[in-house]
Amino acid sequence: MTPTQAPTPPPAPSPAPVWSQARLYRLAGLAAAQVLVLLGIAALAWATAGLGQVVRLRTRPLDPRDTMYGDYARLNYAISDLAPGLWRGPGPRPDFVRAGQRVFVRLEPAGPVWVATGIFGSRPSAGPGPEAILPGTVEGQWAGSVHLRYGLERLYLPEGTGPRLKAAARDTTTSLLVRVAVAPWGSVRLLGID
Repeated sequence: MTPTQAPTPPPAPSPAPVWSQARLYRLAGLAAAQVLVLLGIAALAWATAGLGQVVRLRTRPLDPRDTMYGDYARLNYAISDLAPGLWRGPGPRPDFVRAGQRVFVRLEPAGPVWVATGIFGSRPSAGPGPEAILPGTVEGQWAGSVHLRYGLERLYLPEGTGPRLKAAARDTTTSLLVRVAVAPWGSVRLLGID
């Protein structure tokens, strides 16, 4: 090396890739899993509506307007408050039920409306006639009845239809018929108001 010649610097290292191929595959797999979950939820709702047995339940609308969510009806079904004497589960009739307890309500047709004919602690076997088994959750027991929730208590409405239901909610004699699809595997879906 001559004194006038400068040493050549070593070559600069190439920048590390921002995303490794394995990381890209994991990200693509995560995105695909999210899409599959959303498609599964949509398929379950479609299958419940298409393959489930349609029952009509009597209900009253309550509080049909919310500034955040728009027009909706909070529904109070005739089968939301049931007599403890409808208990058909194994063992003696319970004198009390625990809040949060999962139960199954057997529904049978009585004209155009389906009515509760039994409350079970586990899913009952199929009976001889037409029936639907509606899963519910106990909210509590008061005034001599067991109060149940079915996950069908909120119905979103087209904009502008809330005032009509608000008038119906004030009239304590008014009731509506609601169509609900109950699938054989226990999934339920609120279809609309008749």
